[in-house]
Amino acid sequence: MRGRGHGERLIRLLVDEAHRQSHTRVSLNVNRENAPAIALYAKLGFLDVDRPSDEPDAYGSRYMELRR
Repeated sequence: MRGRGHGERLIRLLVDEAHRQSHTRVSLNVNRENAPAIALYAKLGFLDVDRPSDEPDAYGSRYMELRR
């Protein structure tokens, strides 16, 4: 189903819901090898940032955040 915009719509809905609930930060872990997902998250404004010290490191993952 890639390339049909389903992922983008889903992520936008989830981010919108997080903002409605007054969250100012949305974070995620993505497999470093998943270039299409990384490109989508970057397109939506997610940035690579340092993983918070209280966030467990997921092996092989890339930590990204979107801040409002």
